Amino acid sequence: MTTLLDVLREADAMQVDDVFVRYFGLEEVTEETFPKDIILHIEVNADYSIWEYFFTVEELENAIPYECQEGWLVRSGDETFNITAYKLNEIKA
Repeated sequence: MTTLLDVLREADAMQVDDVFVRYFGLEEVTEETFPKDIILHIEVNADYSIWEYFFTVEELENAIPYECQEGWLVRSGDETFNITAYKLNEIKA
């Protein structure tokens, strides 16, 4: 079964709720990595505001596909986020 973590490993960009994130990196998950370790830290300056998100292995692996819209629902603490991953293609003239 594919998880959001699998999808993000292949993604070139993502959207967290309404914030577009072009550059991000995932820390590598190893056997020593505990499910509650933060592996995705996103900091974006958008609309004159700084948005900062932290997601753990467990949160990304337990995300469920969002059936009403595209993306995945991720529960982080008391909040729920919609994360949509994108694979970008080069436009050739």
